[in-house]
Amino acid sequence: MKLKHTFIATLLMCSLSPFLAIAQVSTQAIYQQSSNILADYAISEHVSTTGDSLLANYITEALEQSNALKAAFESWVAAAQVGDQMGSLPDPEVMFQYYLNPVQYEGVISQATIGVMQMFPWFGTRAEGRRYASHLADARLQNVEKVRLQIENDVKSVWFQLVLNHRSESYLTEHLDWVQGLVRLTRTRLESGYASRADILRLELEREAIQSEIKILKTDKIGLETSFNALLSREPQEITMPDGRPESTWEIEYLRTLEVARGVSPDLRELEHLSLASEAMQKRAKLESYPMIGVGLEVMGSNYIMGMNSDRVPIVAQFRVTLPIWRARYKASIKQAEAEARVVQYNKADVNQRLQSETGVLFANYNEADEQVKLYKERLIPRSRELTDLLLLDYSSGRIRLDDVIAARRQSVEYAISLEKAVFDRNIIVAQFEKLVALETQEK
Repeated sequence: MKLKHTFIATLLMCSLSPFLAIAQVSTQAIYQQSSNILADYAISEHVSTTGDSLLANYITEALEQSNALKAAFESWVAAAQVGDQMGSLPDPEVMFQYYLNPVQYEGVISQATIGVMQMFPWFGTRAEGRRYASHLADARLQNVEKVRLQIENDVKSVWFQLVLNHRSESYLTEHLDWVQGLVRLTRTRLESGYASRADILRLELEREAIQSEIKILKTDKIGLETSFNALLSREPQEITMPDGRPESTWEIEYLRTLEVARGVSPDLRELEHLSLASEAMQKRAKLESYPMIGVGLEVMGSNYIMGMNSDRVPIVAQFRVTLPIWRARYKASIKQAEAEARVVQYNKADVNQRLQSETGVLFANYNEADEQVKLYKERLIPRSRELTDLLLLDYSSGRIRLDDVIAARRQSVEYAISLEKAVFDRNIIVAQFEKLVALETQEK
């Protein structure tokens, strides 16, 4: 009896051995395809070595071509010319008189008189006028700096949006390639009886969703490139993207950042110059309420003065004083200067408060973005990719459903894109820090 069972078992093994061999070959093929799919994480995760130099070149080009910056500079040039206007003397007065009916006629020249008069403002009035105009010009110069910083910030903002768009599209393209590989694996399993038509349909739905997202990103990219080229004042052209991921960090602590911001803020510097200008305006307004002194000289013809019979030419020295009796105008000028000085002080206090608030908000947002970067980079993405690989191996051996693999892989891609968004947020905040402390971007 025992021999009979042994013979039957041997016969069954011999009859099933071709099928077992085929199953073994199919299983090995499935595992081999799974291994190829597991290695499909090709996006550069290193920090870019070209992003800083590319961005610096684009910023330089934007500054060189900016009409807004050129307009701000010419506005300062115009303001710088006011000093000579306010510090110059009044134009001299030239007088000419002719005696129409003298007692005696001895020629045209003898009946004429010519004189000149030069008025002089009170001592120090012109100097205060020049100082007032100089500080106004210096205040206008700070507007040039504000325009420069705004251009740099605008270029950085659109640049980092382009990088986010580019890398998000790269992740989705990589995911699309992964889905295509999984389709081939699933077709192999379908032929071996380990998968169903429903699995193929699920993958096709995932592929359609990915292609739609990529199409949206490509559409957004067109708008971003248009904005970026407009900032550089050039015709539409392709933007060079960096290798790897551009990352910016901020290492300066809160108090030091606030101190530097207050020291270099163009708004505060502008108000400082306006404060000095208002002081000069007050002094000038008071000096203008003092008399003006005029000195002149008049040369008369010999017949201009009746009864004068002499060969000597009459020369008359003149002295003139303007008496500022009507004080309303001068008092109004002084009050105006005092009011403008108070306006400047209130604005300075407001800017200081705004800088303190803005710095605090930036640090809170930066810490949040930095924590998100660390979360996705150090924990979520590595674990989600490991999970996807393990689930793919389980699927290839028939232990789980395809839905679990697709969901895990999709979550891994979403984590990667979320990392890019967190890096983008941190880069934008660093750009705002650089604008806050008036940091000039230099090519590295």
